[in-house]
Amino acid sequence: MNFIYPSFLFALAAIAIPIIIHLFNFQRYERIVFTNVKLLKDIKKQTRSQAQLKHLLVLLSRILAITFLVLAFAQPYVPVSDQRVVNKENIISIFIDNSFSMDAENENGQLFEQAKESAINISLAYKPTDRFQVITNDFEGRHQKTVNQEEVVQLIQDIELSPAVKLLSEIVARQKDIFRDTESTGKRCFIVSDFQKSNLDFENVENDTNVSTTLMPLIPQSRSNIYIDSCWFESPIRQINLPENLTVRIRNKGDEAKENIPVKLMINGSQKALSSCSLLPNAYEDVTIAFTLTEAGLQNCEVSLTDFPVTFDDRFYFSFNLQRELAILCLSDTGSSKYINSLFEKDEYFDLLNMAMESIDYSKFSDQELIILNGLPAISSGLGNELGKFIQKGGNLVVFPGEDIDLVSYNENLFKNNGARSFTSIDTVNTRTNRLNLESRFYSDVFNDVPENMDLPNVFGHMRFSSSGTADEDILIWMQNNDPFLIRYQIGKGVIYQFATSLQKEQSNFAEHAIFVPVMYKIGMNSQHSSPLFYTIGHDTPLLLRGTKGGNQEHVYHLKRFGANEKVDFDIIPEVRPINQRAEMLIHNQIREAGNYLLTLNDESRDSYSFNFNRRESDLSCALMEALEAYIDQSNLSNFNIIDAGMGNLAIKIEEMNEGKKLWKLCIIFALAFFGIEVVLLRILR
Repeated sequence: MNFIYPSFLFALAAIAIPIIIHLFNFQRYERIVFTNVKLLKDIKKQTRSQAQLKHLLVLLSRILAITFLVLAFAQPYVPVSDQRVVNKENIISIFIDNSFSMDAENENGQLFEQAKESAINISLAYKPTDRFQVITNDFEGRHQKTVNQEEVVQLIQDIELSPAVKLLSEIVARQKDIFRDTESTGKRCFIVSDFQKSNLDFENVENDTNVSTTLMPLIPQSRSNIYIDSCWFESPIRQINLPENLTVRIRNKGDEAKENIPVKLMINGSQKALSSCSLLPNAYEDVTIAFTLTEAGLQNCEVSLTDFPVTFDDRFYFSFNLQRELAILCLSDTGSSKYINSLFEKDEYFDLLNMAMESIDYSKFSDQELIILNGLPAISSGLGNELGKFIQKGGNLVVFPGEDIDLVSYNENLFKNNGARSFTSIDTVNTRTNRLNLESRFYSDVFNDVPENMDLPNVFGHMRFSSSGTADEDILIWMQNNDPFLIRYQIGKGVIYQFATSLQKEQSNFAEHAIFVPVMYKIGMNSQHSSPLFYTIGHDTPLLLRGTKGGNQEHVYHLKRFGANEKVDFDIIPEVRPINQRAEMLIHNQIREAGNYLLTLNDESRDSYSFNFNRRESDLSCALMEALEAYIDQSNLSNFNIIDAGMGNLAIKIEEMNEGKKLWKLCIIFALAFFGIEVVLLRILR
């Protein structure tokens, strides 16, 4: 037992007053003459014994009455935790989970409304002079300050559900920020949440014994949910009038199987395909939706299903730009190549531009998806720098070395800077290619059937490579002497295809061989500029501004969303910053609603970006009281405790937790009781 005002215990010295009174003011007995002395002696002895007992009882009742009266002023309490009760100003930080999972319900109603009510009760459990902070998953700047009791109630009432999600360690760290510049000894944190297991990382929480943290769980009645997790295409290449296969992953976070759930695909506002799936308990199913695109341009897509009561994750948005043509630049010593021309000029999808070495226009590089170096005798430092920038921003480069080239210029100005293997020497020994790396994804949809003894190109002279480079490489074709014939390098977002020979028939018959067409066609198709199909709200990821040359600072872009009747219901001007030859766009977490957003410049559509809510909130599995206690014990978080947020008289429970179980009322009752006993002894039992 401890005392809030221990200095009042000095008043226990008042106990000496009744003791002194009883010692010096005993009642004296009168002597009475009576003939029968024996009888009087017995009466005197009996009366004196009763009087002494009565005086001792009166003395004891007065001592106990004074003792309990003094204890009442000292305010004794039994501490509930190790926190010492103080009377100084307190600072209380309250976190309210406003994520979408709090839209669930239990027997007491919506969890989010219960969380706000609990937060208000927390504030009422403290003194009006204390300071309060309220934070949510949004981590807003206006919440990073303390307010009084009246203001905190208004802040709590204004909180709304949000797509933002935070880990437990991030929440605790944010709450502790408010205590850094304060000398207050009363530091308390409250976290009111459903404590989804996907957001719990107790192992990353830093223990601070100066701050007491209370977890207040709210458990939903139903923890089942069906939602669209993600989607992707089987092939990275999109083409007009060719079949597309979209894979949609649907998860069932529940203990019951679901049958025949309809899944609908909408593209540019029109239904494109319909499918269905059946889900086992706590499992997922990958649904394949087949469709064909007949028009090029921006494709704003939406996959949807129907599920209650949690609906925020029943729609999944994605978008892409179906290119009408793919730009290819061929740099040759002579200005053109008959093999490249015959392959790409006959296909309307490819836009081929030939350029001679002596008249290179570097400004054209940023408009290309693929650049082919066809037999250049040397690589200048300027050309090497521009090609490096082209690769880094996501371009694809094909290198066919000439018959007699400057090895040093190739190695120093191109390969070394990009991590590719160097050319070491020219090997004039006749050999042939004998093996394709069919395990590579490069050949995933090239061959329907591969014969065992495939006829492959002959090689009459080739470049030999160094043992290795620093870039991530994949050898696509080998020769009989185990030298590489074609190597693919992944360099950032770009790719280099490095051949060992030129296209001249004096070095190999590759350009006239049947395999030339599928290999080069595959390289061309893989050069499509791919970008993410979708982004996640809350992840402030820079967005690539496609189709720009470094980003013009004078251009004012708008990111818009169109609602009902094609009216704009959202419009922001994102920050655009140039990086080398590309531009990035930052939205600074301004997007709060899932959907397809259109990027415009001077009211002209430039690109489309899709945003989805974080699926981490879709798993409604929550940690119960026992699980939270186990997490706390395992992490040795001695300053953490748990209170059921759904219990009644929450303010009283918090007050007891902060100040212990107060006993002063009980002391008053005992003091009055002993004063009453004294009255009975003195007045009634004479």
